[in-house]
Amino acid sequence: MAYLLNGDLLEIEGDPRLDDGTLFVPLRKVANALGFNVDFEASTYNAIIYATNGDIVTLKNGEGNAEINGAAMPMQAAPFVENGEMWVPVRFFERVLNVTMQADPKNGIVEFSK
Repeated sequence: MAYLLNGDLLEIEGDPRLDDGTLFVPLRKVANALGFNVDFEASTYNAIIYATNGDIVTLKNGEGNAEINGAAMPMQAAPFVENGEMWVPVRFFERVLNVTMQADPKNGIVEFSK
């Protein structure tokens, strides 16, 4: 299982996992590695991502929409929280944060490019 950024291996704890046809990755760890800041509110299980273009993205545990500057955007699947870490569909980074990515779930490889 591996994460790559522009062809270089990223040291991220938490292997991508396939659940009901959707590949999930740990939000904070991947977002931070890609240069995004993430705040996680443990009491509400909400995550706030501060994008480099100034957008503010809010994710809520179990809800299938991301909020971008207050506007709802459907996600491939709802994020979930496990052991204090929010997991999101890997396509979230492409569709919501505009990061180019390729996923190979069969071999557990997720490659990002910026």
